[in-house]
Amino acid sequence: MDRLRVTGIRVAPLLRRALQQNETSPAMLSVCQQRLISSSNVHQQSAGVPKKLWELGKLNHVAIAVPDLTQATAMYRDVLGAKVSDAHEQPEHGVYTVFVELGNSKIELLHPLGANSPIQGFLDKNKSGGLHHICLEVSDINAAIKSVQAAKVRCLGKEPKIGAHGKPVMFLHPKDCGGVLIELEEEMLRKIPRCEKCFRENSGLVKLRRFSSKKLDVPWNVMFFGSDAFSVKNAEALNDVRGTSVERLEIVSKNPGASRIGKFAKCSGLPVHRWPVKLEPNHDFDVGVVASFGHLLPRELIESFPWGILNVHASLLPRWRGAAPVPRAILNGDTFTGATIMRIHPHRFDVGEILAQRQCIIDSDETTETLLMKIADVGSLLLLEVLKDLPKSFADMKAQPTTGVRLAPKLKPEEARVNWNSSSRCIDLQCRAISSTYPIVTQWTGLIGDIRLLELKFIAEAEISAVSPVLQKLTPGSFRYLKSAKAIGARAMR
Repeated sequence: MDRLRVTGIRVAPLLRRALQQNETSPAMLSVCQQRLISSSNVHQQSAGVPKKLWELGKLNHVAIAVPDLTQATAMYRDVLGAKVSDAHEQPEHGVYTVFVELGNSKIELLHPLGANSPIQGFLDKNKSGGLHHICLEVSDINAAIKSVQAAKVRCLGKEPKIGAHGKPVMFLHPKDCGGVLIELEEEMLRKIPRCEKCFRENSGLVKLRRFSSKKLDVPWNVMFFGSDAFSVKNAEALNDVRGTSVERLEIVSKNPGASRIGKFAKCSGLPVHRWPVKLEPNHDFDVGVVASFGHLLPRELIESFPWGILNVHASLLPRWRGAAPVPRAILNGDTFTGATIMRIHPHRFDVGEILAQRQCIIDSDETTETLLMKIADVGSLLLLEVLKDLPKSFADMKAQPTTGVRLAPKLKPEEARVNWNSSSRCIDLQCRAISSTYPIVTQWTGLIGDIRLLELKFIAEAEISAVSPVLQKLTPGSFRYLKSAKAIGARAMR
C-alpha cells in the first residue's frame, strides 16, 4: 500500500457519523462550485451524498509518550534506522517533541516539559510510556469542529490551538472516540497550481469576475495592516515608492489615534481605516500587506484581494512561527535570523508559501529592539523587491519545508524572572530578549513579590575581586545585597 489511509483506522460510531454528515449550505455552494482536492487524500463519497465543506485526509502521525526522550530517539534512529528530527520545545503545550519520519506518515515522540505538562500525568499512570493520540488531517478545522460537535463528539477546547507543526489543531475526547484521543490538524489538502490565477479560479474560492481586470504590473493599490515600529519601517518603504511600485497606499490600525502606524499615516497624509475593516465587494485594492499587525484576518478579507495578502515576518520561516520570533531567536542563542515575505492563509498562522527570504546576523550584544529594527530594514527592502514583479514572485513561491519548524509563542511575565542557578550566558540572553517586553525581576527570600532589576552588569571572573570582595565568597546560584554599591551581587552557576 503506497499510502497509509485513515480508512484503515477504527473510528468510534459517533465520530464516523460526524465524518459522513453534510454541512454544506446553499449560500456557500453558490460561491464554491468545486473544491480542488488532491485525489490521493480524498475519500470517495457515495452516490447521491452531497460534498461536505471539509474533507478528511491521511493519518498525519501517531504520538507516543516516552519517559526517556534520548533513549527513545536513539532506538528509532540507531536501531530501526529511521530519520528523526531534533528535539524541540513546545512550551505552550508543555512538551518536548521529536518526529520520526516514515515516508507516508510520522511518529511523534512526546516528553514532559515543565511541572504542569499534561504528558507527565500520562506517564504517571503509564510508567513505560505508550500511545498518547493519533492525528488526522482535515481540510478545514473549523468546519470539522462544527461537524463533530453536531454528532455529539466533545472537543477538548473552545477554539483551535496551534500545534507542533504550526497549524490549527483540535483534540477530540477519547470517551467519544472509542477510547482513543484524536487530534484533528488542518492541512492544505488542495494541490496549489503554479499559477495563482488558476488556483483561485479552479478552487472556486473567489468569484471569477474579480479577475477580469486583475492587474499584472506595477503600480499597485496597497492596503497595509500594522501597529508598531516594525510596521512603520515597512510602511515608510511603501510610501517612498508611491508613483513607481505603489499607486495608492492606505493604512489599517486598531487604534489609529495612539498607535505608531496611525501617527505615521497622519503625518504622511495617508488614509487610515480602523480595525476591523470592511471593504466594499468591488474595492480596487490589488494586494494587502501585513507587518506586525497581531490580528487574525478573516478568509473573506484575504480572498477579496486579487493577489491576496502578504506578510513581512521577522524570521527565516519555518523557524520561529508565531507572535514573538525575534525574542525567541535571541533567547535560544541563535547566531542569525532574517525576514520572510510569505502569503497569508486563512485560519493558519505563518505557514503560507514563501515568496522571498533574506538572512541577517544576530550580534553578541543584540537586543530585541535593535534586532527588530535590523530585520525591519531587511524585510522592507525585500517587500519592495517582491512588489516590483509580483506575478513572477507568485510563480516562483515555494511551500515551507516540513522540517526545521520552531514555534515562537508570546512571551510570558514569568519568563522575565531570573534564576541565578542558570548560566551567566542564559541570564544574559534572557535580559536581552525579554527586557523590552517585561521588566527583569528576581525573588528575595523573606519578601513578598519580586524585586525589579533596573540594570544588569556582567563581570568577568578575573575582575570580581576588584568590584567587591563579597562577590568572591558567594557560592554559584546565590546572591546578596551590596550596601556600598546599592546593588544586588549574584553569582551564576557557570
